[in-house]
Amino acid sequence: MTAVGGQTASKERCIPGVSFVRRAVDALAELTVVGSYSTLGYRWRAPTFAPIDQDLSGRTVAITGASSGIGEAAAHALARLRATVLLCVRDAAKGARVREALPASGGAGHQVVHLDA
Repeated sequence: MTAVGGQTASKERCIPGVSFVRRAVDALAELTVVGSYSTLGYRWRAPTFAPIDQDLSGRTVAITGASSGIGEAAAHALARLRATVLLCVRDAAKGARVREALPASGGAGHQVVHLDA
């Protein structure tokens, strides 16, 4: 635990290089929908995101909506970290297209899981 502004916070919450003022404004923004679930909230927080460089070999991740958009982007990002990806999709053909484009996993091969529409 690390003391921040007289309060105790976990080390994960204390991002190096992020000022106390920015963390305070972030905490206030969190009280509104704007701070959490909007483009403005994302843009405010994006500079503080720490890159993930952990090897996820041997881990399996299930992603819904993996045939396009954010789900597809998440599948590619996690596959680059060597996770085995379960592509949960409504269209098996689109899921197969995404699976073929993914980098190799660090465990069992990626799989398409067809969900009922």
